[in-house]
Amino acid sequence: MRAFDFLTERRNDGSLVVDNDQAMTLILESHEPSPPFVVTTHAHAFDEVRPELETIPDDELRIINLDVVHAAEIVLGASGRIERLLPALARLPDVDMGRIERLRLYAGALLHTHLLTKDPVEPDPRLRRMLAEASMLRADLLVVAEALGHLGLLSAVRVAEIRSGQGHRDTANDLCALATLYDAAWAELRSKVPISRIMVDRAAVLGAELHGALGERRLPADPHEPSDDDPRQLRVRAFTAMIRAYDVCRRGVIFLRWDLGDADRFVPTLYSRRRRRSPLVDEENGEAAEPTPSSPMVSRPSTVVTLTAF
Repeated sequence: MRAFDFLTERRNDGSLVVDNDQAMTLILESHEPSPPFVVTTHAHAFDEVRPELETIPDDELRIINLDVVHAAEIVLGASGRIERLLPALARLPDVDMGRIERLRLYAGALLHTHLLTKDPVEPDPRLRRMLAEASMLRADLLVVAEALGHLGLLSAVRVAEIRSGQGHRDTANDLCALATLYDAAWAELRSKVPISRIMVDRAAVLGAELHGALGERRLPADPHEPSDDDPRQLRVRAFTAMIRAYDVCRRGVIFLRWDLGDADRFVPTLYSRRRRRSPLVDEENGEAAEPTPSSPMVSRPSTVVTLTAF
């Protein structure tokens, strides 16, 4: 017998109807309680689900399009209410209870991997070598440029601006600026300085390469780039697992609470709702405002609901 067959009756038009109050009562009384959500540390949650995260196919990974901390906190906060509905959810057809019961672990893993992305990341060997060379070359070019600025052969103001730079990005900028200064005055300086043309040309090339390497490090994680230990990649996988499980849970809860219209009390949307100034008019230009996408609201239907496939 399929789930709910004993709670339905067939109308003259062939459709099935279900008594929601009776269904909820019988489900809760007849099904053994499912194991409660496990409360654990975020690091342990990540260790628990990491083998599963690594098996998610690359073409199924979701793009992170919301505040992951906000979303994970909502999932963790809602898990207590969801737990009360686990027996009822388990009786629904085609519901992956394994995902639902691991929902809290997925959320903890997401928070843990998100924190890992905030830790200082050691530069890769190639970038480390570039920074070491750039620092030495900048120092050599700059100390000579300051002497030339004092003698009036280079702009002392411009050299002082270059000296004030700090950080990796400024190192790249400084190399490009120093190369430009020397290049503009090279015809006059070539026989007067302990700086070779090779050093000047190298500064220009290295500055450009360093800009590219630093920019590459700032890019978001590529979901299809193979990297087992990249925390950004792990965060994408944890996010995917949590969203898939929450979607399954949300669909099930909406079905169970359809007649009461209160599913959002158990599984609220993970997207922040933005307040609109006016539903019809954009106050800045007076034109009709574009409708703002939002999560579907669960409306309260009549007390008799037509049963459709879940």
